[in-house]
Amino acid sequence: MPKIPKYLPNLDAIRGLAALVVILWHVELIKSDYSIPNLQALHNLGGIGVTVFFVLSGFLITYLLFKEHTSSGGIHIVKFYFRRILRIWPVYFLILAIGVFIYPRNFQLDALVMSIFFFPNVAFVMGKLPAIIDPIWSLGVEEEFYMFHRIFSE
Repeated sequence: MPKIPKYLPNLDAIRGLAALVVILWHVELIKSDYSIPNLQALHNLGGIGVTVFFVLSGFLITYLLFKEHTSSGGIHIVKFYFRRILRIWPVYFLILAIGVFIYPRNFQLDALVMSIFFFPNVAFVMGKLPAIIDPIWSLGVEEEFYMFHRIFSE
């Protein structure tokens, strides 16, 4: 059986393009907030970039689980979740802390509670997250995916 690589460098270009598209879309949003003419062609690109990120994330998680299953004959679910926690939680809680401590008057208590328990996407939809940290909604969706995956995979 051929060796399954752990790292797929070809996906870096796709990830980079998706990131660029999301950044450009946010720039266009900021421009419209200040009544600066923006490029209408970029209107839907932010959603496309986020969708590409979610597809890549789902693919890579599935790929890594498949690789682990193929190489060891099973999946050690506790190690899997621990790796996800080490990768996501530090950045997530750092951004959340920045939002709370640097922009405290813009933060509502219910949004903080929802964010602590990984439901910032709900707070985002309700318009309660400060704009400076509202991108954490996507990390909340990812964490919810892991939680639901764990609940329904048993």
